[in-house]
Amino acid sequence: MALYRKGSINGVSYNFLSHSTTFGRKIVSHEVVRGGRFAEDMGEKLGQFTIQAVITGTTDSQYNRNKKKLDTILKQGGVKSLRHPVYGSKKVFMVDPKITESITDGRKAIYSLVCLETLDNIYPSQIAGNKSWINKKYDELRSALESRFPNAIENVNNFVESYNDIRNNVDDLTTILRDGTEFINGAGDEISAFVTDLLQLQDSLTSLIQAPSNLVARLSTVYDNLTLIVTDPKDLIVVANNLSGKGKNRTRVPGTSTLSTTINEGREFLYYFNDVSLLSSGYQAATIIDYISNEELANIRAQLESLFESISPDIDDDTYYALQNMRIATLEYLETLSPQLPNIVTIRINQTPASVLSYKLYGTTERMDEIIDLNGIANPAYVEGEIKVLSI
Repeated sequence: MALYRKGSINGVSYNFLSHSTTFGRKIVSHEVVRGGRFAEDMGEKLGQFTIQAVITGTTDSQYNRNKKKLDTILKQGGVKSLRHPVYGSKKVFMVDPKITESITDGRKAIYSLVCLETLDNIYPSQIAGNKSWINKKYDELRSALESRFPNAIENVNNFVESYNDIRNNVDDLTTILRDGTEFINGAGDEISAFVTDLLQLQDSLTSLIQAPSNLVARLSTVYDNLTLIVTDPKDLIVVANNLSGKGKNRTRVPGTSTLSTTINEGREFLYYFNDVSLLSSGYQAATIIDYISNEELANIRAQLESLFESISPDIDDDTYYALQNMRIATLEYLETLSPQLPNIVTIRINQTPASVLSYKLYGTTERMDEIIDLNGIANPAYVEGEIKVLSI
């Protein structure tokens, strides 16, 4: 069996066979009456990605489901989120997708996809339309947090011991970030650029700590770039859960001397900077998740509330006020979604194909995949026992 690299379109995975890409500069050639010409540079030419994507399946039903998922995405209008195995996350329009299926090579479809890059190429930190409010709250929170950073660690340069301690803790924190994001199904230059930024930050710590404003700028870029390496915004919630609260396990330096106080305060601020930054990304992600049920929404809301309760009580007033504003705005938005979402209910059925069950419940077989995904069904032809379904 061939080993393919993975990509995705709006979260639907495909196997990557080959690609070609055009990019560079937009050049307009002007002809001159007397036989000459001159070229006018019109700026950057956005990428055009031509991809050969492969859909396969181990059974006929699995193959047909996988193909149907991609077909559905390709038929939808608007900008799509492309995860390119080489070039990373791109916002694109799809032009005239084509599919080829071989009679002799079963359960394999090859899609020819022409993807035209758009200017909206950051996901999900740039949210169009009615989601601009969450970006504003995000910016206000990060501004309040960053403004306090230089003063919080300014005194570490007064002692060799405190300087070394903050350097070691920043190094530890960036290692935690790198290790904690390895599970993300990132690809290409986006995930590699994120790791490269972390490594470069670690290499530059000696000089950065001597200039706290430069250090906070580099750290802020790292947290902002977390949004660039995910296809599914729910991954940001997982990251926030996994990487928050790391400072609580740090042993405080005993004593009340100026040195011990400087070390402890520097450590505490660094890790609550981490926790607040992760939570702000979590709030932003929560507003763009495509929730399938009230249960999923309630679970995300509970996770965010738990993270908020875990934030250090020593947080400064300006940052706390901005964080609270972002929290309230996010929770209020989630409340508006709840009435529009179905609930998960459990039913008991005798052995029934998933397609038949879908038709009996909803009057269409189009929601068969929903039942399969919700229950982790291995064989859709034989479904029985207690089954979770979405309320009508």
